[in-house]
Amino acid sequence: SILTALLLLASGLMAQDSGTGEVRGTHTEPLQLNVKGAITMALGSNLDLALSAVRTEVSRFDELGSWGAFDWVFDASLGRQQAQNKAGGFLGGGVGGAVIETEANSLNFSFTRPLTSGGSFALAFSNRVSDSNSFLQDDPKQYTDSLSLSYAQPLMRGAWSGYATSLQRQGELAYRRQVETERQTRLGVVYQVRLAYWALVNAIEQPGVAVSGLGSEERRLRQGC
Repeated sequence: SILTALLLLASGLMAQDSGTGEVRGTHTEPLQLNVKGAITMALGSNLDLALSAVRTEVSRFDELGSWGAFDWVFDASLGRQQAQNKAGGFLGGGVGGAVIETEANSLNFSFTRPLTSGGSFALAFSNRVSDSNSFLQDDPKQYTDSLSLSYAQPLMRGAWSGYATSLQRQGELAYRRQVETERQTRLGVVYQVRLAYWALVNAIEQPGVAVSGLGSEERRLRQGC
């Protein structure tokens, strides 16, 4: 406990300097311990307070991380397709028929940005290159590019910031609650240290007070005799 720690730190102390609030011992180098120093030592060594501070940091990063749901999202894909089709009828060119071979390469990527309003904004690009041996095409290679820009906004459930950012507000409230919990723990440590410190000072002064009272009683008895 805090009182036990102060007793161990102040072992051998005999008196308090009332002018400076410092407790001094009888060692060659006097051990000095004032209220401020005791509080500083307690705050630096209290495990409950240290654990509360770590929880505060975790809560803060949880709140910051929750906003990652609204970061840009990048998607990309690369594909290759090969196909063989046997032409029939007039185009078949005989009993065996002609075989039309087609190869296609595609590249697709998009950027999507979820919004705090519950909607999303997306930019997408697609590229496709196909090569075929079909005699029906003037150019065996065909190129297809597409670029799209889209915006989606729910009108019912999930619409607008009151719903979309509910998790973020919960994280903010949890962080604020943990900050106050840490402050409460810190004030509790300070309160306990002050009580223990002055209880220790009182205990140190008691022998001197008792000796002084005994001397007064002895003098009074001698005078009475």
